Amino acid sequence: LLGEETYINGVLNRKFLANKIFNDKILLEKVNAIIHPRVAEHFQGWIATQDYQYILKEAAILYESGGYKQCDKVILVTAPKESRILRVMERDNVSKEEVEARMRNQWEDSEKIKLADFIIQNDQISQTLKQVQALHQQLI
Repeated sequence: LLGEETYINGVLNRKFLANKIFNDKILLEKVNAIIHPRVAEHFQGWIATQDYQYILKEAAILYESGGYKQCDKVILVTAPKESRILRVMERDNVSKEEVEARMRNQWEDSEKIKLADFIIQNDQISQTLKQVQALHQQLI
């Protein structure tokens, strides 16, 4: 779909891919239509092999992709927008503009909050850990 530049020596060229799809909604939809059904299928197969009290599924676009339909409960982990931007810039070594392009393709937290069963505020690690521990106790 995106050509040979998508992979370098068999490794996904994430920067190339991100620059292509996060600035072209139609291309993003085509890529998502290829990837997300396969991810969902793989996840269902993986779940069938697990024997735990609960399983967590992490996804940046859980609602947008329809992945929430595979979940009994949804935990929204959120943080102030500027904190999220800085974290992604550091993690992925990308510019603020590149992060914002990604975010424009995601639902706003205000929409996700309406649908989430639990919300964890991830802005101070000590408080975040307390929230996670409390939620863990509730889930088990």
